[in-house]
Amino acid sequence: MLKSFHAKLRKDEGGFTLIELMVVVLIIAILIAIAIPVFLGIRSRAQDSDAQSDVRNAETAAQVLYTDASGDYSTVTGVAALEAVEPSLSTANTLAVTTENTGGADTIAISALSDSGKSYCALGTDGDWAAIVAGTAGGGGAAVASC
Repeated sequence: MLKSFHAKLRKDEGGFTLIELMVVVLIIAILIAIAIPVFLGIRSRAQDSDAQSDVRNAETAAQVLYTDASGDYSTVTGVAALEAVEPSLSTANTLAVTTENTGGADTIAISALSDSGKSYCALGTDGDWAAIVAGTAGGGGAAVASC
């Protein structure tokens, strides 16, 4: 009896059919086709969030310099001045800073270019800051600091 059972088991041992293997490959391909675009979208949003964070950090550093200079953005001479206050900006995305004093109003524009190609900008006038604005990259892939 055991010999016949053992012979039957050995006889029934087979592999997967070609159809079964093709179905498994098809399912894996569908899952990959769904996952790759989702991953790329998440990566793009993360790069944009990184650039927005850089603008916020630079904005905070500019506000510190503005307060230390008794309400004057003249000490913000560029990104290096902001990096002296906020060291994390040394690894920031492409940052651009412009300052201007017209009609007695101190104005500063800070922008960062994300790796996904979006530009984010914040504009400060006499210590008051506008919201961070998103835009497209300037010519040549550089950050545009003129909001």
